[in-house]
Amino acid sequence: MCRNIRVLYNFDPPTTAEEIRDAALQYVRKVTGVREPSAADGAAFARAVDEVAAATAKVLGKLQADTAVRTRPARAAAEPPWAPPVPDVVGPGLRILFVGINPSLTSGHAGHHFAAPRNPFWRLLHAAGLTPALLRPEDDGTLPALGLGITNICGRCTPGAADLAPAELRAGAAELAEKVARLRPGVIAVVGVSLYPALFPGGAEPGPGAKRARFGGAPIYFVPNPSGRNAAFPGFEEKRIWFERLGRYAERVT
Repeated sequence: MCRNIRVLYNFDPPTTAEEIRDAALQYVRKVTGVREPSAADGAAFARAVDEVAAATAKVLGKLQADTAVRTRPARAAAEPPWAPPVPDVVGPGLRILFVGINPSLTSGHAGHHFAAPRNPFWRLLHAAGLTPALLRPEDDGTLPALGLGITNICGRCTPGAADLAPAELRAGAAELAEKVARLRPGVIAVVGVSLYPALFPGGAEPGPGAKRARFGGAPIYFVPNPSGRNAAFPGFEEKRIWFERLGRYAERVT
């Protein structure tokens, strides 16, 4: 069922707590169908991982081995996957500055934003009336002429947003605030409601939509992450509604 979960019992050297937690994380992701929980579900998701890890450690400690100890083969440390960063698409007088979490490896290798074939970001922009035509990732350089721009809270490309460290998000939030203050866009559109705690630690306005607080001096609006792995907003229409509302909000405040 979970291809990434392997046997953890009866090894020399013994299985580590980190390996147990990684297996628990893979299990919870598999059974929930959620790779990156929303802000509302984050606590329940983390608690489930903790409970599965604790139960796994307990059963591994109680089992009585009836086979020879498995010896781990020496392996060279695997290099983390890498792709070059994707340049910001920005300019003066932007009506909406979209802020992603970080580029995917696909986007990094393509050199364009939201380049994964199944990511509906570009279709959402067009369906919501934010672009006059359906653009492709390689058309992202034309956005500033439409009053739109794209940046990311973290520039490092990874297989998924869950691969980012909390320190990277904190540093990225500080850099983003400076960038927004410099560019002065009409509205910041954050693509992914899970970024709310990183931008507003301890804030009380999670979820999609406009916030009373400003960021870097600009109004801020959150839209759902367009990824198909977004269990909170699984369908195209559930996402399109918020992109459409973003357009109306931008018209009011810019």
